[in-house]
Order: sequence, then C-alpha cells, then structure tokens
Amino acid sequence: MPHRKAIATAALLLTALVAFVLFFDANRLRGPLEANLSRRLGRPVTAGPMSLKLFPLSLRVANVTIGQPAGFVSQNPFLQAKEVFVAFALLPLLRGEVDVLDIELQSPAVELLRNPAGAWNYTSTSAGQGDTIPAWSIRDGSLALIDPQSPSPRSVYDHIDARWSANRRLEAKARLETLRTNASADALYENGRAQGSLTLQADGAPQPFTVAFDLELSSPTWRARQLTAKLGALTVAVAGTITSSQLELTAKTEKAPVGDVLQLAAIFGGKLPPDLKVNGLLSADLAISGTTTHPLLNGRLEATQSEFSSKELAAPVRASALRVAMTPTTLTAEPFTLETGGAKLLARATIRDYSGKDPLVEASLRTDGASVEELLAMASAYGLRPPGVTGSGSVSLDLRINNSVYSGSGSLRGVTLAAPALPKPLQLAQASVKFAADSLILDNAQFAIGSTHGRGSFTLQSFTRPKLTFQASVDQINPAEWQTAGPPSAAPPLTAHGTLTAGRVLFANLPLEDVKATIAFANRQLTLQPFTARLFGGQHSGAATVDLGKSPATLTLDSKFQNIEAAQLLAAASPGRSFVSGPLSGRMQITLSPRAGEPPARSLNGNVELLMANGKLTGVQMLNEMAIAGKLLGFLKRRETFTEIVQFRGTFRLANGVANTSDLALNFGSGQLTGEGAIGLADQTLNLRLTTLLGREAAAPARAGGLGAVLGAILAGPQGQIVIPTTLTGTFAQPRLAPDASRTGAAGLLDRFQRKK
Repeated sequence: MPHRKAIATAALLLTALVAFVLFFDANRLRGPLEANLSRRLGRPVTAGPMSLKLFPLSLRVANVTIGQPAGFVSQNPFLQAKEVFVAFALLPLLRGEVDVLDIELQSPAVELLRNPAGAWNYTSTSAGQGDTIPAWSIRDGSLALIDPQSPSPRSVYDHIDARWSANRRLEAKARLETLRTNASADALYENGRAQGSLTLQADGAPQPFTVAFDLELSSPTWRARQLTAKLGALTVAVAGTITSSQLELTAKTEKAPVGDVLQLAAIFGGKLPPDLKVNGLLSADLAISGTTTHPLLNGRLEATQSEFSSKELAAPVRASALRVAMTPTTLTAEPFTLETGGAKLLARATIRDYSGKDPLVEASLRTDGASVEELLAMASAYGLRPPGVTGSGSVSLDLRINNSVYSGSGSLRGVTLAAPALPKPLQLAQASVKFAADSLILDNAQFAIGSTHGRGSFTLQSFTRPKLTFQASVDQINPAEWQTAGPPSAAPPLTAHGTLTAGRVLFANLPLEDVKATIAFANRQLTLQPFTARLFGGQHSGAATVDLGKSPATLTLDSKFQNIEAAQLLAAASPGRSFVSGPLSGRMQITLSPRAGEPPARSLNGNVELLMANGKLTGVQMLNEMAIAGKLLGFLKRRETFTEIVQFRGTFRLANGVANTSDLALNFGSGQLTGEGAIGLADQTLNLRLTTLLGREAAAPARAGGLGAVLGAILAGPQGQIVIPTTLTGTFAQPRLAPDASRTGAAGLLDRFQRKK
C-alpha cells in the first residue's frame, strides 16, 4: 500500500511537471532573466525567443547579446550567441523568478577589448553587484582579442571549448590555427588568485610548451607568485607584477639548451629548417620593467658553444660566445664571430634607446672573401634567409652602421643570385661596393641576367623603400623574359631611374638597335623617355611604356620614324609575304600586347601616319591590273611584276589589328590612285575601294583601240585621262582587283579623286 501511494505521488508530480512545461510561457521570463544577468555581469544583456526544456530542466534562449561595459566603445558586443541554455532553480521559477545556476553557450563570439586607458572589458564590474554566474560553458566558440596598443591590434581564435565550474575551476582548449598549435588551460580561481597551467602543443613538435602559474589579481594588477615556463630541458622562472600597461618582472634561466629555445621560437611562428639540429647553452638573468608595449631590460644574456647543422647546410654553422649586456637604455653585444666552412663573419652591435620609436644602432660587420652560399647558410641557421634565394661567389665586406648611417666598402667576385623575384639568375662577374648614408653603391659592375649582359654603376637608396638610380650599357634586352618575374608580397616596392644604352631590344619581333633611353620604373611600369633607336635601317625617336604588371605585357609607343624598311616591318608584324618595300616614314601612336600563338599585329591599336617615296608594290603591275579591270582595248601589257611607288601617303586608325583609312593616295608615275577601306594586318585581308586616274600617256594606247564601257564606269576625263573605279579584296598573297559597278560618272569620280588627292 505505501508503495502504491509513493508511485501515485511520483506519477502525479511528473504529470504536473510535464503539464507545467507544456503550458508554461517561457517568454514571460525574458525580462527577469535579462535583469538577473545584467545585474550579475555589470553590462546590458538582451535575449530573444525563449522555450522551456525538461531534461535537463533549462531555458533555451535564442539570440543572446551581452553588451560592452561602461567605458568601452565597439561596433560589436562583448558576446553574442545564437543559442544559449540556462539552468535555473525550480522553486524560484514557480514564483516567476529566474535564479541562474549554469549557462551553456553554443558557438558564441566573444570580443575582448582594451580601451585607451589600458583596461580590458572582461575585468569591468562597474555596474555589477559583485556576484557571478556559478557555472558556465562554451562549445565551439570564437574569441577576438583587440588591443590598439599592440603591433597586431586584432587577433582571432576559433574552436574554443571552455568550462567554468561552480568550484571556480576553468578548463579550456582552443585551436590557434595561425600558429598551427593546440592550446589548453586548467586553472582554479578563488579570492583573486589563479593557479594552474597552460599547454601549447605545436603540430609536429616533439614536446609541448607548458607554463605553470600562481597569480594574484588585485585589479588592475596581476602578481606572479610563481610562473615557470618549460620546453624540454629549457626552464624559465618569472616573478613580479603586471598591470594593464606596466611591467615589473624578473626572468631567469641557466644553461638552457639553445635547441629548445629555437623550438619555442618555432611555436610562435619562426621559420627554421625542419631538420635543423642545434647545440649550445643559453643563460639569462633579466629584470623587465617599463610598459607592455615598450619593455625595458636590465641584466645579461649569454649563449655559448652554439652550433647549427642540417641537410641544407653544407657544413655546420658555429658561433663564438655571444654576450649581451642590457640596461634600460642600451643593448650591447660584445664582438662575436660566425663561421661555416671557410667563411667567417665578425660582428658587434650596440642599440641605444631600444624601446623608443627611433632606436639608435651602432654596429659593424666584416668578412673577407666569404662564400655567398655559406653566408646564406648562416642566415638560414637563424631563420633569416629570404625564401627561395640561392647563390654562389665571394663577398668581401667592411660595413659600419652609426645611427642608421651606413659606411664602408667591399667587393663582389663571381656572384650568382637566384630568387623568385628574378626571371633568371643575376650574375655579377665583379663589382666594387660602397656604403654611404642610406645608400648601397655598386661601381664598375659587370653583370648578366638571362640573355642580357652589361656593365654599369648602381646606387640603391633606402632599404625600406628602395630607390635605384643607374647608368648602364647592355648588349641586348628581351622584355618577355621579365614577364615571369613576380616580387614576393612582402618585398618593399622598388622604384628606379637612370640611363641605358642597349645594342638590341627585341619586343614582339621588332628588333630595336642602338637603343638610347632615359628609363623610369615604378609599380611594374617601365617608361623610356626620351627613347631613340634604329629599326629596320631607319631611325626612331619618341617615348615608350611597357606595362609588366599585365599578362601579356603591353607596349605603348609614341614614335616618329624615318626611312624604316616597310617589307621588314610588315614581315615582323604579320606572317606571310610582304607586298610593299621601300623607305617608310611617319608617326605612330599605338599600343601592342601580343598573346602567345597569335600574330603580334592582332593586338595593334592606335593611329598611324605613313609616307613613302621611291618604293615598290611587289607582285603586282598596277597598269596591267587596271587595263584588265577596265577592259581597255589596245593596251599593251607591261612585263614588269611590280609597280614603282613615286609617292605614297595615308593615315590609318588601328583597332585590334585592322587598319581603316579614308585618305589613301598613291602616285605610281603613269597614274594616280586614291582609296578607302580596311586592311587586316593580322589575317592579311584586303577590303578597299580604289579610284585610279591614268594619265594621257598611259591612256593613249587604250584610246587607239577604243574604250570599254563596262557598267558605264570607265570614262574619259576632260584632259584625256581615264578614270577607273575598282575594289581590292582578297589577301596580301592573292589580291582580287575588280571593277566597281556601284560608282559611275566621270565627272563625279574625277571630282572625288581630286578632293582625295
């Protein structure tokens, strides 16, 4: 009987609970919930639609937003989540109150923000009552860390799982994708004291980096009672205090393996050869003060017995003892050497006001006949080698730096450098080196790159925004070789200006010879102005621009030219048989951007003015063709297979390799011809309307036999001439000349001819 009553009571309670869940309007709790959370968190809280969940008993809340506390301005809230589950006490709920016990946030986005005063938004309790949420958890969250005072003002971390339990324990893990590292933390926090550990495990790293800490928070100051960082045999002990902007710390390590130090550098983004092996010991005893953005150091750092080796290094890189003395104003490195194979590099350095905006550097660097390959190996051992750069040859150098002013000298012998930014390896047979102010000067340089060989002098100013000035003489240049070059994204922009003479420049089958130009280069634009050259026996003068940033490269040319051989020019611009020869003069304003596998002429656009005297139309005898077209009776056929050009002129508008003209004029001695229409330079097609006027001498034999009256278009002129309208179609190789039946009337034809003439 008692059992039945208990079962009945339980069933009744369960039924009542189910009924409560089914009929309870959770949305009427939105106001109390927002007020409860706002009071506890000290910042505004808003919630969206709500529903009651039975197992476990909780509220499902959509579109939750927690705003920024007072004193913080941002376009984003402190936290926003599309879905939140809130566990609560049942009895207060029956009274319409919400007593929050636990919160679970699904995929929230959190913004941690530092304001100009140095305070963080997560520490503010300006409006709160001092109590907090007993427990909360995050599933697959993201965290944006925003610190305008940091060199990297915004960092974002994803895939964060965290749990804050009622016993004040925090367990968290996150993926730091930019570092390819998994992070985890486990800590207890009570009465302003945090104790626990942080672990970073980088992908492929043999051992993790761990930090054990015991910290006290008395806002806004953190005091490190104990902070010990470990990686393998490396142990660094840190103690002291940190505020939002001030540091008062000590850091010590004694005879730590240098290899473990480099592993730590790799975790935080350092690029080192994957098989690099490092021997050596590092000791440090430092006091750190100042601010988080401008720390000041006092103490010593010493590295001894350092040696680096890897498959990439032909021989190990050895370093003498490196001793650095540190004061709040100065860092001083005693003289030290780096050696590998037969190369030795001697260096020393002092940096004054190193925490200021403009640190002052005093340093010297010296080497005598060192191998470029071995110098690059030294850079590689310290992770300083530019990606993809290889080289050989020898370098002698005596460089001094004083407050960013460079001085010294040196020489290069048989140096070859290959880099992704160069289309071909750069070869320097010899050059003398000078340093002056912020400039590197190469004198008497004998160089080669690709098919180009030359000599000259070069001055490079500013290593942060390099500017090159030069005087150079080369045998030849092929701009197509430079289209494969692409400077790395991190490289500073280069500008250049100088004078150049070149024996030959080949662009789109146009061989420019005896080139003389003043050259400017910026933003991948190469400008030659003024620019003179010989081309196919004639002379060019003008300006040219080559846009190397486009693919294919684009040539813009403004040229005046005299006596260029027309047959050679046409052969270079378009395949097939040339139909005209002779010295060509005029002016062109064109662009040319030839694509692989296409005739260069197809990309021609612009305007051209042409003038020729004493030339030839090859493969055609104009009088014979006109006699056939006009059916002139009694005309005696000429034996020549060409037509003399006494004078030719015309202007052309070029559009994608098609030349249109309306003022074509040709004097071939025994007659004159005018025309209009189009000439396809790429496909060698002809579509012209011509009007030919034969003089009295040429017309006399025909008159003796009588005039043909084909379509009424071949008529006698008032002074005994013959006017013949024709069309010229077909191709350069197979032209077709035919009577033009659409044009009749001798007076009208002659009038139009005189106007065009």
